[in-house]
Amino acid sequence: MIQQIRILLIYFFLITGTISCQGQTTELLTEEQQLRKEMDEWMKPYRREKAADFEQWVKRVEKLEIYVLEYPVYKHMDSFYQKHQQQYLRLRKADLARYKPAPKLLPGYEPTPLFRSTYRDIDFETKELFKLLQNVGNFRTLSLADTRFGAAALSGYIINYLIEQHGMSREEVSHKFAYGEIQFADLIQGNEWQITLINRMYALRFNWNIENSECTDPEVWVYTGGQQPSGWLNDVLPKANTGLQKFYRELNRFRWAVYDLADSTTVDYTRWTGIIQGKLMEFYHSHRKEYSRLRNEELAKYPQIDEIYAKAFPNEVNVFDHV
Repeated sequence: MIQQIRILLIYFFLITGTISCQGQTTELLTEEQQLRKEMDEWMKPYRREKAADFEQWVKRVEKLEIYVLEYPVYKHMDSFYQKHQQQYLRLRKADLARYKPAPKLLPGYEPTPLFRSTYRDIDFETKELFKLLQNVGNFRTLSLADTRFGAAALSGYIINYLIEQHGMSREEVSHKFAYGEIQFADLIQGNEWQITLINRMYALRFNWNIENSECTDPEVWVYTGGQQPSGWLNDVLPKANTGLQKFYRELNRFRWAVYDLADSTTVDYTRWTGIIQGKLMEFYHSHRKEYSRLRNEELAKYPQIDEIYAKAFPNEVNVFDHV
């Protein structure tokens, strides 16, 4: 996981301001898109003249150095958050209102005492990484989905736990992880929420303080056997307020339903993969016009290339042109 931090940081802070905003009504969606554009402008110096400073900061985050929160790069991001704090809070609350409470029962899932005891270890690296990533990620976090930036640290640990402690093969992990997860949100009190993420391998739960984006008290349940009822959790996806959200809802309902087929089939891996890929392609072809329309809408959000800035980069020869 440590080796992946660099990619996560560069993508999350310097690129993803233009990602689709899926969390709001039309009015709030416009507000979220505008705020993300302002984030992009705010971080522009670190893509250009201050790129070396950002690189140095990334190296410190990779080493899990606590004082990265005192580094100028983080202070620059935090100053933006402080300036727009009430707007962040409003957008986070609006997004959370879309999600349903977590189910009371998780059939076939068992708590993992080993994770709980290991997480309490003061020197547990994953604990420090989770906490640090959530702190530095506050700047870009406008929705529940954005908390996956920090939660990725826990997901990496859990997958290794399943392989090492439960004897799952990486092939089996890919089967159980390929078709998404469902998120849930329960209000604890004030601005403290309990977030639950469920996939067909495990359930992850943690508390999220939407005032500062700190996540605490993670718990993990691991799927230990038995087949869930057909259609389990198919109808508990987040509320959709816009056309894009409705399409994502339909897509994610389809992807989640694929697990029923994956769980019931007894064919070998090659044939199973072919069956599932066929199902996915059927969905794509039946919604091809919607994909094209939504992709064109997304591409239209990107600015034109800065020709003067682009000339500063060398024009490398494409080796395939000489084959």
